[in-house]
Amino acid sequence: MNLLTKIYLAFGFILVVFTFVTVSFIRQSKEIDKDTQAAINSTEVLRVSEGLEKAIVDSETGLRGFQISDNEAFLDPYYKGLLEFDMRMAELKQLIKDQEQLKQLAKIDSSYAEWQATFSEPSITLQRAALKSANAKQAYQEFLEDRIKSGAGKKIIDHIRQLIAGFDEREQMLKKQNLQDMNATLRFTRNLAIMLTIGSILIGLAVIITLGNTISNRLKAMVAMAGEVANGHFNVKISDNSQDEISKVTDSLNTMADRLNTSFTDLQKMNRELDQFAYVVSHDLKAPLRAINNLAEWIQEDLTDPDPDIQRNLELMRGRVLRMENLINGILDYSKIGRKKLPKTTFEVQQLISEIKDSVVCNSAVSIEIENSLPRLTTEKILLEQVFTNFISNAIKYNDKPVPQVKIGCHTLNNWVEFYVEDNGPGIPKEFHNKVFGVFQTMEARDTKESTGIGLAIVKKIIDEKGGQIRLDSEEGKGCRFTFSWPIEMVLTKENEFATTL
Repeated sequence: MNLLTKIYLAFGFILVVFTFVTVSFIRQSKEIDKDTQAAINSTEVLRVSEGLEKAIVDSETGLRGFQISDNEAFLDPYYKGLLEFDMRMAELKQLIKDQEQLKQLAKIDSSYAEWQATFSEPSITLQRAALKSANAKQAYQEFLEDRIKSGAGKKIIDHIRQLIAGFDEREQMLKKQNLQDMNATLRFTRNLAIMLTIGSILIGLAVIITLGNTISNRLKAMVAMAGEVANGHFNVKISDNSQDEISKVTDSLNTMADRLNTSFTDLQKMNRELDQFAYVVSHDLKAPLRAINNLAEWIQEDLTDPDPDIQRNLELMRGRVLRMENLINGILDYSKIGRKKLPKTTFEVQQLISEIKDSVVCNSAVSIEIENSLPRLTTEKILLEQVFTNFISNAIKYNDKPVPQVKIGCHTLNNWVEFYVEDNGPGIPKEFHNKVFGVFQTMEARDTKESTGIGLAIVKKIIDEKGGQIRLDSEEGKGCRFTFSWPIEMVLTKENEFATTL
């Protein structure tokens, strides 16, 4: 299973969990809405029930007013009460869902109809007749005495009130139950939400952490392997049995490490062979050169009265031998640059320049001036010494002025020190600026100035190995200025130090 599929499955699982949470919330929300609507409905039922009871009171009050005053105007509340009762009864039948309440409502309706049929309507009919005829008045009085003494009308009304009270009591109970159910549902929903949310987060975190740790551990293994390879340990491998994109990268890294290990082994073998070859070349070439030099020296010593031409030829021979030996040494030095790790030391660059002056300057007229404070560096001293020695010796050797002048200075650029060595010599034409750093390149014939033509090539290779840059600024007749950059590893610049002359 590839990595992308695993990620999709992980997020799919989390999505399913959150979908379940959402569905649960929706279902509980519906339950809450149902209980809320039921509670609201009960409140409305109680309000309408109150109106129903008021309609009964109005109809009863209107009937009594008519009975007492014989005034038809008192029947208006009666008839309005009847109409209001019917409206409220119809409204309640629409609102009520509970079967017991519907039965109770039917009893109220039936009892109220009985009160109308057996008491209120006969009473009104007889009283109206009594008002119109004296004969009917006796019948009305008998009806009233019979109903009042028996209390039939009052009993029915009291029974209706009891039914309404029971109806209201049950509706209050239903309302309370609905509110309790709603609160219970809210609590359950809240607890369910908390549990499902926490569960979803924990499950999601577990999936993400598990997947993340798996990927992270494998990436850490690759980083560790890359670090080992960067440190020169190529005989390393990562064991990864997964079949996904990362395992493909792991296989590629293992293949790369194997190839690097093979190449490094071959390179080490070639370097050993090159070192052996250099030693053999140095020994086998220098031995006959020393023999030739010794032979020329012996001939000079044995000649009692040498011919000037012979003496000059012998000196020329010894000079060529010395040049050849220097050339061999230069080639060997050039080939060794970057192949061997040299120790690093901390030193003052200004002290290094002073030591170089003592070793290469034979003419007291030579002036070497340090134009600003030189730093303290921690680096391969022998390499920097080789660079400065070459620049200073060339500035003196090829100088055509009576008083050769050499100026040395520097300034920092981020993590680099940029040094410069400037002289007042004859300068170098621009067309030769790129050639002076090549091997065996000289500006003058070797018979005029003894030179191997490899010094600046060695300098450029050293600076390239350090990751720096070198450039030449010069015009013919205006001297040369060589500028090169050197990496900073530890620089402690002296403060309040003025330009000095060595």
